Amino acid sequence: MIIGEWAIYSVALTLLLALGARATERLLCVWRLPRRAAGALALSIALAMPVMVATRTPPPADSPRIEMAVAVPVSGNIDIPPQHAAATVDVRQTHLEGQRGAMILVERVFVGLWLVSSVVLFVWMLLCAARLRRERGGWREVQIEQTRVLVSTDRGPAVIGFLRPRIVFPEWVLSLDARARTLILRHELEHVRAGDAQLLLFATLVPFVVPWNLPLWFIARRLKLAVELDCDDRVLRGGGEAHEYGLLLLEIGGRHTKPLDFGAAYAARRSFLARRISTMIADKPRRSVRGTIVPVLGIACVTLAAARMPRPEPIRVDRTVRHASRLDTEGGTAVRRTSSSVIVREVGREPISTTASSRPAAVRSRWTSSPPLRVTVDWENAPIEDVAAAFAKYTGRKITVASGVTTSVTVHIVDRPWDEALAQIANVHNLRLQFNPDSSIVIVAAAQQIRRVSGRVIDDSTGTPIAGAEIQVIGLQAVGEPNRACTIRDGTFALNVPDDSVHLEASAPGYQFAHAIVAPRDTAVVFRGRGTGEHVTIESVEVVKGAAAASLYGPGAANGAVVVTTGRVSTPRQWGVGFFFVRGQPVAGRPLLIIDGVPVTADILALTGVCVGGR
Repeated sequence: MIIGEWAIYSVALTLLLALGARATERLLCVWRLPRRAAGALALSIALAMPVMVATRTPPPADSPRIEMAVAVPVSGNIDIPPQHAAATVDVRQTHLEGQRGAMILVERVFVGLWLVSSVVLFVWMLLCAARLRRERGGWREVQIEQTRVLVSTDRGPAVIGFLRPRIVFPEWVLSLDARARTLILRHELEHVRAGDAQLLLFATLVPFVVPWNLPLWFIARRLKLAVELDCDDRVLRGGGEAHEYGLLLLEIGGRHTKPLDFGAAYAARRSFLARRISTMIADKPRRSVRGTIVPVLGIACVTLAAARMPRPEPIRVDRTVRHASRLDTEGGTAVRRTSSSVIVREVGREPISTTASSRPAAVRSRWTSSPPLRVTVDWENAPIEDVAAAFAKYTGRKITVASGVTTSVTVHIVDRPWDEALAQIANVHNLRLQFNPDSSIVIVAAAQQIRRVSGRVIDDSTGTPIAGAEIQVIGLQAVGEPNRACTIRDGTFALNVPDDSVHLEASAPGYQFAHAIVAPRDTAVVFRGRGTGEHVTIESVEVVKGAAAASLYGPGAANGAVVVTTGRVSTPRQWGVGFFFVRGQPVAGRPLLIIDGVPVTADILALTGVCVGGR
């Protein structure tokens, strides 16, 4: 939903700009500069930046972004009555297309409401301008202090017109004393000299363009207030007194006059009066380092957040290529084949044929270059051969399945590079990818990539073997293979590991070991333990059989129990009693092993058949 993503980006960016404009206003106020510059800049960026993002140049042709949705029927041929064949073909593709159609419908409704609301607002503005033009024909013109002004019945005081601004006074202003008329006239003349009429028109029209962007209305309102505050400052610096000027604001605000739409009125909104008066009587902020640094930090934070914000894709029409499932007829019965149904949506390039043999070599090389294609795939019970063929078509690589590998693939992957997607499919289904020098890929069974690693664990200082040491694989292990082994009397062990770089670690009471990295195709490793001065002794071994063992240690001791009591180590605080790990469940046909009151199930090792490790 590209339009929706773009709209969310616009609102989030405008919200950040509103915060930045507030901090900029504070900084300009400290340095006695016009506040309106902050709002005008924020409005301009909020309007221009989303347009630039939506219309920016698409990605280069050598790194397209592909979305591939594949719906594959259940493996094997399915007999379908001829009268129902058309209705049952590609059901999952129809579901995906239905979702996409719903998103397109939502986008169309959103755009339609957007256009209607903008048109309504612009029409309302034109009607207000036409009404004002009709009323202006009945106003008379008078001269006040060498300035020609228009006098209306109940409009103003304000400035109307954007190309040739004119000052409008209501009749009751003429009855005020000369000092009050001078202040009102000076305020409106400041509006004319500063070009506030044009700026307020800009602040009014920008929200009309994107009326759904609520933070934009807030920025426009702040800009209108900043225009009035700046004008008040100029009047007061020109010789006006804050007390007298504030009372005049209250008097004009209490008059019941008709507002002038889009006019830079002297009293402006009544909701602004309290803020304008409080600003006039408040102490001006001092030009200090603290008063400058705080707003600057706020502006920097907002700028960084806006720059790091994720940007949506450019808005454009996608090209779609569809290849439906094939239907063959055998003996009057429609047979649904297991070929894939593919939907390809490509951004930034013309669609490329899905037949790998017909694709030019230059195009094929671009598809295999970095960065890889990104795909969205959805398979249910698809044969691995069809999965490999689908990836081969869209990558230009030779991707095959080793003989004897038969499995059905069920997976859902969204917007991932094709090589990561293929690797994920292989891992989930107990398969491995074999990369050949000619860039071809063979999908093989994981069991074909298992090797047996053997090794020894010895004392580094004496060279004597260490019995009872535990060797464990760090990380993932091959499915169906144990991830640990124990050394026997001569300190040797054997372990099945994946045919890849494998990290092993060893542990034994009283020793420290460095972990070992077994490179691919290596089958031997040696662990050298450095003594820590800690040791364990076995004080007694007792065998309990029959009902007595079950009553003492539960159903797991039905085959008997071997009760081992250990001595205290040289560092009781660290090791103490019961330092052995509890490993797994009791093995059928073997007695339960009890070490220091803790049931332990492990491999047969040395004299006691115990594989232990420190806590």
